[in-house]
Amino acid sequence: MFEDAVKNLSRVGYTHDEAAFLCLAAIHSGYFVRRQFSDFLRQPRGGTAARFIEKLVANGHAQVVHFRLNRLIYHIRTLKVYARLDQADNRNRREKAPLTIKRKLLCLDFVLAHRAERFLRSEAEKVAYFTESRGIPIENLPVRRYEPRRFGEATLRYFVDKLPVYVSGDTAAPVVYFAYVDEGAESLGGFETFLNQYHSLFAGLGTFEVVYVATDSLWAQKAQRIFSRRYAGEAAVREDVDSEQARMLRFFEMRRKWDARDFAGFSTEKVIQYREEKQRFAGAEFDALYSRWVSGGESRECGEGHTAAAFRTFLLPHDYELFGSLRHAS
Repeated sequence: MFEDAVKNLSRVGYTHDEAAFLCLAAIHSGYFVRRQFSDFLRQPRGGTAARFIEKLVANGHAQVVHFRLNRLIYHIRTLKVYARLDQADNRNRREKAPLTIKRKLLCLDFVLAHRAERFLRSEAEKVAYFTESRGIPIENLPVRRYEPRRFGEATLRYFVDKLPVYVSGDTAAPVVYFAYVDEGAESLGGFETFLNQYHSLFAGLGTFEVVYVATDSLWAQKAQRIFSRRYAGEAAVREDVDSEQARMLRFFEMRRKWDARDFAGFSTEKVIQYREEKQRFAGAEFDALYSRWVSGGESRECGEGHTAAAFRTFLLPHDYELFGSLRHAS
């Protein structure tokens, strides 16, 4: 599905890399900055990004938004792009208030930092996965009801917050990761609302992890306590920025498929990631853990065992000073 969207955009004059980034930015954010394209390419900032942006603006596919400190943000708002992604009604096309734009840039940075993961990219994909693959009743999904202005029936829209959700693991019921993005609001009211809206879905899944995404740890510990109180007896708090055990288990999933010569889903990027992780988790100790994990059957447990509900913090290292000291949600 994603590759089809990339091909559709490639047909209007973009390279594969340009089209792939454009897909990610449009679906997960609607906004991007030049640095993010360079990060996607894993290249230093330079002429490649400049040429891509010039092409994008010249084609009328993005609008330049000026911010403080002479910083520029690019808004992908034309219907032509979203129609080629089969997302003509995607609300990322709409103009947003500054703090909402900041949240969307943080979302995109989180996705770029986890690009090898299997993200559920659209409302339709999320609804289909949870209702069909995981058997969750549709009434248990986070939903918002939109009343018609004059006549007609109300419209139900699911996952309207557009927060990143990805699935990791090849078992029948893999772990689902839900990112909550703290854009710098002055309270945890938004996080508590998020937990309320997703609680029925979390309960139906049984196994899940919430990733608290922020630029600093100001509210992270308080968010952790709120999460732990709600899921007392079930929750494990991952204190590290990117859980080493979770990372090891993801590598074990890749290694099992690689050893079985099941190369489905191993893109060039995935192969590179596998080789890097293989070096990281090399040695007799990890080989022994892997053997125990493989022999564990479908449960795929390791170490102290599997935890139903988990929480961790993921801090983004980037500079968002172009937004100044904005603190109020929009």
